[in-house]
This record gives sequence, structure tokens and C-alpha cells, in this order.
Amino acid sequence: MFYTEFYSTQEELLERIEELKDEDYYEEDLHLASLDKGDDMSWLEYTNIHFHPHHEEASDGGFKGIFSNKEPSARYLYKTGTDEETVEEYLKRLSKGEYLLCYSDHYKKRRADDQAGKDVSSESNLEVDTTDSEYDYK
Repeated sequence: MFYTEFYSTQEELLERIEELKDEDYYEEDLHLASLDKGDDMSWLEYTNIHFHPHHEEASDGGFKGIFSNKEPSARYLYKTGTDEETVEEYLKRLSKGEYLLCYSDHYKKRRADDQAGKDVSSESNLEVDTTDSEYDYK
């Protein structure tokens, strides 16, 4: 499942990130979209959280955005499959200075399955036909 949560302050956001880490989410599972506030966001450099800067003008980061490892928020949100109306609402909230935290439980579930020793490969779902065939080569 894909989750989106808005926070109005960095303190609230950081508290939620710590809660998610206590729930076995990894920083790599988290995506943060917000206005790029320069030094105010420097703490992100010490994490593995994916940061998606929001550009207040109708830009997607321009030439710099193409070569940056920080995918602009609008491009990221559209790639998640979120409908256009919702993306536009999210972008308005980001323009007002809110923080959008996005994450999925997909990787968390995969790690849990791996630790439990479950085979999560696509081949694990195949059924094996054990009936005798007229072409039984013994």
C-alpha cells in the first residue's frame, strides 16, 4: 500500500520518520517532498531519504533538475500513479510550505518475507503438474 502524509513542521516530520523507523521502515523506503529551504534542509544529506524538491513556479527543476539526483516533486508524484487532481492539490500544499512524506510497505513486506525464509520469487507461485504423461521418459 502507498501512503502519503502531510506535516506542517519539520519537528512533526522528524518524529514521524523516527516512528516509521521503529516500525521497521528503512530511510530508503521514504520519499519527502517539500520546498527546498537550503540550510534548513541540510539534515537530509545525512540520511538515505529520497528528497523531491518542490519548485513554486511551474517548473520541474529545468536543466538542473534533469541531472540532479533529486527528482522534482511534481515529476515524482505523477510517476507514483496518483491522479492529476490529487497531484495538483498536493503541489498547492507544498507551495504553502507543508512537508509531504510518501512511503510504501512493499519493501518492508519483502524484507520480512526474506527474513522469514519465504521464497518471494515469481517462480514460487508456479504450480507443478505431477500427473503422469504419455511421454514419461524414465
